[in-house]
Amino acid sequence: MPNVLAAGLALVGGIALALQVAINAHLSRVVGHPLTAALISVGVSAVCMIAALLVLRIPLPSRGTLGGVAPCVWAGGAPGAAYVTLSIVAVPRLGAAVMVAVAVTGQLATALLLDHFGAFGLAAHGISPWRIAGAAALVLGVVLIRFF
Repeated sequence: MPNVLAAGLALVGGIALALQVAINAHLSRVVGHPLTAALISVGVSAVCMIAALLVLRIPLPSRGTLGGVAPCVWAGGAPGAAYVTLSIVAVPRLGAAVMVAVAVTGQLATALLLDHFGAFGLAAHGISPWRIAGAAALVLGVVLIRFF
């Protein structure tokens, strides 16, 4: 996949996340609790993924493949569930823009460390002064969005 296509997909993913936090915050107000809204959101996500697998005719992995997955990898959905729930709580207090900016800052800081160490099979990309400057610029962006 060309890098420009991958970047475009990432951009669409970012748009989807911004929409998700606003929609889920509204859902929480309607259903009365952030955890209930998060459960509904994650449930709808699961239904969408099942539908995509069926429509695209993507076969499920074999039991042998699934049995070889490291236990820590099975926990990959937990951070997603935490993000959905925490964003539902944060958006009404911070607004969508600040919540997303702060979340992206946390994502970037974590991603820098994951890249630096080549965690989970990623290609290693060391932390450099330029990468630190980029992260600092993002933190400055959060401050500007929040206070001005």
